[in-house]
Amino acid sequence: MSTCTVAGQPAGIEPQVENNGIPGSKNPVVPLRRCRVPGEAGTKLVPAEACERCTLRSAGFLCEAFSSAALCAFQTIRRVCVFPKGKVLFAQDQRPRGVFMLCQGQVKLSMFSSQGRGVIVRIIEPGEIIGVAATLAGKPHEFTAETISECQVNFVERDQFREFVRAHHDVCLQVVGQLAMKYSLMLKALRPLVSRSVATRLAKLLLDWSSGEAAPGAAARVVSPSLTHESIAQLVGSSRETVTRLLSIMKQLRILQVTGPQIAIRDKAALKVLGHVD
Repeated sequence: MSTCTVAGQPAGIEPQVENNGIPGSKNPVVPLRRCRVPGEAGTKLVPAEACERCTLRSAGFLCEAFSSAALCAFQTIRRVCVFPKGKVLFAQDQRPRGVFMLCQGQVKLSMFSSQGRGVIVRIIEPGEIIGVAATLAGKPHEFTAETISECQVNFVERDQFREFVRAHHDVCLQVVGQLAMKYSLMLKALRPLVSRSVATRLAKLLLDWSSGEAAPGAAARVVSPSLTHESIAQLVGSSRETVTRLLSIMKQLRILQVTGPQIAIRDKAALKVLGHVD
C-alpha cells in the first residue's frame, strides 16, 4: 500500500496545524487541523487521518472508488473541518468557494423564493460531495447548504478541485455519476409535491424514515434526522402549522406516537394506506 504525504495547503478556510508525531517513530506523522469558521466561537482539533487508512470511508462514499493516485492527490488538497449544527456551508446565489465532501453528519439542501419561503430539496448523507455543480460550472449555488448536526467535512478550494478532476479521469466519471444520481433523487423528491396531498407526502416521508418492522407490541421508531416541524414542512412543501396539525391528527388516530421531537409509528399498515405505499 502506498503512503501519501500531506503537502502544502490551499488558500480558503484557514486551518492551524499541530504536529503530534513522535520523534524517531516509524509511524507517519498525523497532523491535527483546526479550521477557523467565520463567526463561530471556538474551534476543534480534527485528526487529519490519511485517506488510505480512513475509518469513515465505506461503500457509497465518492472517495471509496478513487484510484491510489487520486486518493493521494486528494489528500494533499483537502482540509479536514468540523462544523457545528446550524452552520451554513454556502448560501443560495453565493459564488462557490469550493466543494465539501461530507464525512460525518447530515446537511440539508434548501431552495428559497424571493419572498423567503423555503423548501428542503434533499438531506445529504455521509459520502456525498456538496457544491460540486456550481464549482465546476463556475456559477452561483442553486441551493443553501446547512448542517443539521455536527459535521466533519473535507473542504477543497475551487481551483484546486477543478484541476484535480481534470488530472484524474476516474474521478471525473465518479463525479458525473454522483451528479446524475443527485438529479434523479431530486426529481423523485419533487414529483410528489405536485401530485399528492400534504397528508400523503408526510406519511410517505415518515415511512421512508422508519427503521423497519417493529417487535410485536412495540412501535416502530422513526429514523429522523432531528428536524423541526418547520424543516419537515419544507421537505413536504407545506407550512409548519399544517404539519403540526397532521401529526396531531395521526396521534389522535393512534397511527403515531409523538413525544416531543420523537415520532414512533404505532399503526404502520394505516400509515402505508395514507402514504399510498404497497
